Amino acid sequence: MLVAPALPLSHSPGAGLFGACVVGLSAGVEISVLAYLIPRYFGARHYGLLFSVMNSLVIIGLGVGPFGARYLYDLAANYRLVLLITASLYATSAVLSGTLGNANIRFPAPGVVGAARVRA
Repeated sequence: MLVAPALPLSHSPGAGLFGACVVGLSAGVEISVLAYLIPRYFGARHYGLLFSVMNSLVIIGLGVGPFGARYLYDLAANYRLVLLITASLYATSAVLSGTLGNANIRFPAPGVVGAARVRA
């Protein structure tokens, strides 16, 4: 993993393939992570609304992102600014994800009948 920060500086086909794989894996897992985290942090009552809003924001970002990247490329004549902004957004999301805390899981425990808990 010590080589990973140097990969953007490399122009080898292997670095490009590795980068494409990492981006593909991260793009494919975001919807699964949303589906997992939304009911645990916000409950299942408004799951459909929250999931659709979050999914819409992801899709809007996927649609607007390339245009923003192209605009920044036109301003700077290279992708360094785009990569700097993208890396800072990834780091910010990692820090925010780390501050989520414990989920408010409201799933029935063993021994639960319906909505009433059986007390021992």
